[in-house]
Amino acid sequence: MVEQGMARGGPPAAMELFFRFVCGDRVFDAFDPQLRSRVLADGEVFFTVELPALAEYLPGKEELARVAVPCVVTAGVDSRDPASPVHYHFEASSWLADQLGTPLVELPGAHVPHLTHPQEFVEALRPTFERMWPIT
Repeated sequence: MVEQGMARGGPPAAMELFFRFVCGDRVFDAFDPQLRSRVLADGEVFFTVELPALAEYLPGKEELARVAVPCVVTAGVDSRDPASPVHYHFEASSWLADQLGTPLVELPGAHVPHLTHPQEFVEALRPTFERMWPIT
């Protein structure tokens, strides 16, 4: 997909295809024009610096054992199905929650529920945050 976008229009076209895959057409099309422009302009840095670094990083048990702040690990329910094209997001979140010894909080939608299901996103996380940081 990235190669196709690069061939079609360079980093901005590749970035658009990537975001449409990850977020969906509806979310990408709803981006504010300034945000869309900024996202597309970041294509070269994203594909040459950010994504390769992210893809190569896998924290070990020792690193994760040193995490000393409360953690919430989430995954979109639409990614739970192994047939989902982004099931690997759910798998990665499940692995991380297991490594941290924290429950996996399932949210509506897939990879970007704060964009696709904003109200449900807040409602799903509110009980978790209230348990972690009760208001007194």
